[in-house]
Amino acid sequence: MSVYKQLVWMGTATLLLAGVARSSWLSDVTGINIDVSKAIGQPIILNDKDQPHAIQTLPPLSVPVAMAKPEQIAILKTQIDKTVDKFSTESGKYDSYAISWAVASIALALAAAIAGFLRKPVAAGVLSLVVMASTGAAKEIPIRERASYYQTLYGQALTLQLDVAVADTLTKDEFNSYSIPLEKLLLYASKLPGVGDVGPLITEIIKDTRVNTSSK
Repeated sequence: MSVYKQLVWMGTATLLLAGVARSSWLSDVTGINIDVSKAIGQPIILNDKDQPHAIQTLPPLSVPVAMAKPEQIAILKTQIDKTVDKFSTESGKYDSYAISWAVASIALALAAAIAGFLRKPVAAGVLSLVVMASTGAAKEIPIRERASYYQTLYGQALTLQLDVAVADTLTKDEFNSYSIPLEKLLLYASKLPGVGDVGPLITEIIKDTRVNTSSK
């Protein structure tokens, strides 16, 4: 392999790694995703005072029940739809980063091996160092963890979307049973996980949102 091709390999890998680092450098430094809540908007939590009331039959009496307004339901559905799209995009993005990183590492390792066979010790040594550096960096940058994290958030948001999609009317309590877990999902999304096992955090997300969505 010529020196020019070796440099192309190195340049390609460098661009891939730089793209991952540059894509969300502020999020990586702070551990906070500042874009999600801005894109979705703050979910509304309803109270009895400001809502219209409708008569519903609750044995043994018929009592007025606070209802969500149609425009409030429309806003909630829009926010949930945006949340599902956002989490799906973020999950796919980190999956693609992980695949690109793995492909670049394999390509660099092959280039180093070929350079060794061609008795180009300097090029082989440089490429080997780059492979070692990329392997170490992969352990320090939580790409796969974040892919799994966003996949979990996407699954929970999709559950909300499917539940609320068929609802034309909602009581105040029913509305809040969707709005509160949506708010919590956005809060979880604003705190990106670092390196390590995200299993306990994923379990917490599922449990936290499941309890709220089932409490109608």
